[in-house]
Amino acid sequence: MATIQPDSISVASGVTTAYGGRAASPTPPPPPPPPPAPTITLSSDGAAVAGTAEAITVTAANLTGPITVTMESVSGPGVSWSPTTVAPAPGELVKLSMATWAAAGTAQVRGTAPGGIVSNTITAPVSPAPAPPPPGPPPPWPPSGNRRIAIGGQSNAQGLGEPSDLNSPPLSADPDLNTRYLADFDRVWIWNPSAGAYQRLRYGTNQQANGTNQIGPEFGIAIRWMRETTGVSLYIDKYAEGGQAIAFFQSPGTFYTNSTTRKSAQDSWLSANSVTATAAGWLWVQGESDSAASESTYRAALDTLVADRISGGLMGAGERRVIAQINATNALYGAGVAAAKTAYAAANSEARLITYANLLNGDNLHLATRGQMQLGYDAISALFDASPLSA
Repeated sequence: MATIQPDSISVASGVTTAYGGRAASPTPPPPPPPPPAPTITLSSDGAAVAGTAEAITVTAANLTGPITVTMESVSGPGVSWSPTTVAPAPGELVKLSMATWAAAGTAQVRGTAPGGIVSNTITAPVSPAPAPPPPGPPPPWPPSGNRRIAIGGQSNAQGLGEPSDLNSPPLSADPDLNTRYLADFDRVWIWNPSAGAYQRLRYGTNQQANGTNQIGPEFGIAIRWMRETTGVSLYIDKYAEGGQAIAFFQSPGTFYTNSTTRKSAQDSWLSANSVTATAAGWLWVQGESDSAASESTYRAALDTLVADRISGGLMGAGERRVIAQINATNALYGAGVAAAKTAYAAANSEARLITYANLLNGDNLHLATRGQMQLGYDAISALFDASPLSA
């Protein structure tokens, strides 16, 4: 009989053989590979213009949770970011940051995140900012026809000037001021939303100041109009809201929607009453509620607001826009807001910058009557290139 060798018998793994032996266990499978590491990739269209925001796309991959990506310059001209950090997360892997270069040159930028994550570096040639277009011909002063203007902003646009100031020095030296305050302004009309009509400006009735009898910038505007023009009328749309940041006035908010509705109603009223009035510009009196904003933040918001007003038919692209600068000693002066307004005026040929006179009420915030008069006088000078006048 043939002898059978024990090691020639094939048995299942882990089964004890008849000879008392045990089959060897198979090698365990290798562990799964670790998940791929998170990555961030930057991209842009590859070109930029100094002073103009350029979109930088941040694309993340392989995320298990949100990460914070900080945008930074590697080399080239100075750059400001809005926002400086973005936070991609699973399900929202693509973010945008706007880069604005201060000067021309070749810029290199990248993004970094905690854990040593570094994006690719992208290179963008930054072209010089184009020269602003030459200003158009100045509006004539005094005008030969009817004009329309708009006044917007927060509480200093509404006005907290007290009429009693008209009877105190130095304003009391001009008694005609109080006489005009107490009567209709025959050739200055203001939109009264309650009546759905333009009405002759009359204090205590339709001036839409903070208080029933208080005075806003329209008073100085009306005084100059009545004294320096003949036979023509001014139509004012004064629409302001105290204590509001600039975002409140932008599209598609309620204030903006109401503004466009008012404008349509005003157009209809003028047409129905056979009045032709050429738009002369817009006075913007705001910034106190944004006093903590950076230059880039307020500048972007102001650009947006003007674009909203143009696209919504509230003003023409070539109309004057007079930006009121808050005086530096004001309780809510903001250096970032001031810098943004200065930069905006420098970059836009249609813009004019005027500054609050240091003539405030006791709160060191709101313009007193003489300060409101000066604001109105300066607005006339800026809107129509009229000679300066002191209140």
